Amino acid sequence: IVTAMRAEGVVVLKGALGGDAADKLRSHVETTLEEAARLAELSPAEEAARFGTVLSRHRRHDLTLSLGEAPVRRARRSLPPLPAAAEDKSTLVLFYQYIAPPWDAQQPKAALKSVLALAAEHSICGRGRCAPEGLNRSLTGGARAVRAFCLGLRAWNPVFEDCDFKLTDGIGQNLAFRALTIRKTAELVGYGLPATTAPALATSRAEHVEADQYHELMKEKDTVIIDVRNHYEAAIGHFAPPGDGAEFIDPKLRNSHEFPKWLNAPETKAKLHNKKVMMYCTGGIRCERASALLDSIERAESGGGATAEEGAGAGEEAEGFRTKGVVMVRGGIERYLRTFPQGGFWRGKNYLFDRRFEQSPEEKPSAALEAEVDSRCVACGVAWDRYRGQFKCGGTLAEHGACAVPVLVCDACIRADLHGKPRATLRCPL
Repeated sequence: IVTAMRAEGVVVLKGALGGDAADKLRSHVETTLEEAARLAELSPAEEAARFGTVLSRHRRHDLTLSLGEAPVRRARRSLPPLPAAAEDKSTLVLFYQYIAPPWDAQQPKAALKSVLALAAEHSICGRGRCAPEGLNRSLTGGARAVRAFCLGLRAWNPVFEDCDFKLTDGIGQNLAFRALTIRKTAELVGYGLPATTAPALATSRAEHVEADQYHELMKEKDTVIIDVRNHYEAAIGHFAPPGDGAEFIDPKLRNSHEFPKWLNAPETKAKLHNKKVMMYCTGGIRCERASALLDSIERAESGGGATAEEGAGAGEEAEGFRTKGVVMVRGGIERYLRTFPQGGFWRGKNYLFDRRFEQSPEEKPSAALEAEVDSRCVACGVAWDRYRGQFKCGGTLAEHGACAVPVLVCDACIRADLHGKPRATLRCPL
């Protein structure tokens, strides 16, 4: 019998370590210690002295194993092992972490100071946001340094035990960030929903599913899949479910501020009513708030009751606006494309906000990628899918003033200086 007990945050193991379950548990603990020793270059004596601390950092990972039970899939992921030494390569880490309840007026400032100090300690560069509702980062550094930074965050604040750090090793130095910039903002995503009034994530009924399950859900009828990103991102790549499966919906947003209004529109709710709703974005951060907002609308219009799927199971009549549940892919498009390197149901490229600019399915042939391009240069109309040069729409909107949405301009038009056209004449598809 193996008993996992918690005492002041430190996992204490008692009992006879025998049997298959015990072997799995012992292997997990040994792997954890080996990883920590490798990262910090500890001697065996130092490792033993820090045994409790290492386990303390992993206290939120469920170590309890029952004989004969299948393992439960957890959100928390161990950091990947160090790659082979490559001095000319960097590691990129993308992550976000919502804080509940939100920080007060002084805590973001203190958090910013701590994170900046930790980044400086490990020579980490990049950019991100710090808001009362949490942190959002895109950072680069050495492979060992990035892993040490992630473990440092978990040591600084236990909430990062649950953080899904998405690491990409082996990127060129030309794609690494050169400085560190972190902005204090009211929100991590500009939905116009400050943390004090935004729908609570903790009570949302929306579910995270792994990429392989998300893939299968796209085959189901009575399902819609919403791209919650901006339209200029969806223009160069999006999911394309099979014809007899989920219905794809692009809200055609200029920016995130438009999403709450679109979601609450009668015509939108008519499309989502009594359907299973799938959502996706680049890495997951926008879906967190978007799915919680949809859940709050559904609760308000159905009297706070069950979803249509839950109501049907309980023999209830569906009243008001209801869905058959809301799901999002864990880790966003980024994780899906890693899971399906030939693309799966993804078409085109994944727009990125770091120096890589875009992500393509690693094993999809170039010819197949070229055949999927249906976006066009706004200056000449040729098929084009690469945003370069910081060109923006020069149009104006009655409600918002300048549009300023990024637009596609091909290399030929850039070299020809737009063929004499002023930049102000460029227009986005919207």
